[in-house]
Amino acid sequence: MQKQLIQQVSQAMQANADTIARQKDVIDYQEQSIERLKRLLTALAETQDKELKALPSMFEALETSMSEHNKEQRAWRQHRKEHTEGQIVLAEQLVTLANAQLQLTTALKQYQSMLVPADDLTSDMIALETMLESTMDQLKSSQNAIKQSQSKLMSELETVAKLVNK
Repeated sequence: MQKQLIQQVSQAMQANADTIARQKDVIDYQEQSIERLKRLLTALAETQDKELKALPSMFEALETSMSEHNKEQRAWRQHRKEHTEGQIVLAEQLVTLANAQLQLTTALKQYQSMLVPADDLTSDMIALETMLESTMDQLKSSQNAIKQSQSKLMSELETVAKLVNK
């Protein structure tokens, strides 16, 4: 029995030693985990510290960027305003031009309606030419008749002059 008791105590001591070894392994693992966690927390703290230190310059860069963006936006709005005003002026000028063209077209139509068609002018011209030729022929014939009358009068005058001189 004593042997058994010694054996049981021995087994209990072995089990206790195994438990202690396992607990030591767990403690080592936990210490490694704690060390790893410390390193990670340190790295995180350093990163956050760098980010906090960079934050003012990042904020300044953001302000500068926003300021430039606002300037560009104002310039673009001004350009759009000028463009729109230019388009309005252009449209007004086009309306004025269109009105002037309408007035010109109306005046041209009135002028054309007052003009005698070219065919009528041609036939009137031919009629005038024919009338002129006829009048010229009559004038020539009248001139010939006058010349003949003058010739007769001259010969009669000569005859009268001869008679008066006798």
